[in-house]
Parts: sequence; C-alpha cells; structure tokens
Amino acid sequence: MARALSVAERREYVRAVIRITRHQGRLTANDAMRKLGLCRSTVQKYFLDAEATGEVVRHGRLGLFRDQRAIIDFDMKRFGLVPKTAVGMNYSLLGSPVFQRVLDVQEAICASRPTTARGEAL
Repeated sequence: MARALSVAERREYVRAVIRITRHQGRLTANDAMRKLGLCRSTVQKYFLDAEATGEVVRHGRLGLFRDQRAIIDFDMKRFGLVPKTAVGMNYSLLGSPVFQRVLDVQEAICASRPTTARGEAL
C-alpha cells in the first residue's frame, strides 16, 4: 500500500503544477498525470490547491491556465475565432505584460466603437 505524502511533498507537487502551468500556458489533468505520475483524483485535488493560491486560473473542466488572457486565446481557438495576425510582429513580445496591456487597451477601443446594426446601414 502506498504511503501518504507529507505536507511538504504535497506542497511541492502543487508548486510543480503551478510552475508547469505558467511555463506552458495551460495544463490539463491528463498532462499533469503523465508528467507527475499521479492518479486523476490526486491531480484534481492539487489543481484545486493550485487555484486557491491565485497564481493560476481554472477554467471549468478544461484545465489550469496561466491567466485570463490565456483562457481567452484558448476559447477563441476552440470556437474557431482566430485573431488577425499582425504583419511584421515581434513574437518575442507576446509574453510581456506591457504588450498584453497594449492588446487589452486595443480590444477595449474596438469594443467601444459604435457599430451599425445590420438593417440600419441599408
């Protein structure tokens, strides 16, 4: 029979879950099971503990995400809404918080512009 993990060992597994999630952007239960060698129920418990720290965000049963922006990008891909690519963009900037803020402001500006209804323009 397997021995129970100590509090320090459990805390280390939760830190590993957070570290992997922040590195990859998203971590599913299956990925965590493979990488950490744990069973599904244990991984789910560690996901709850990791979410409780506030360092990662859980999105339903779809796994843990680095932040809200990663959730939005995942949902856009999942539902087939691919954002327009910028020409000549420096992709190394994508992870920086300053660039994420620029994208958020740009989104807010586009959302606040008045649009005409379909039948109105005719």
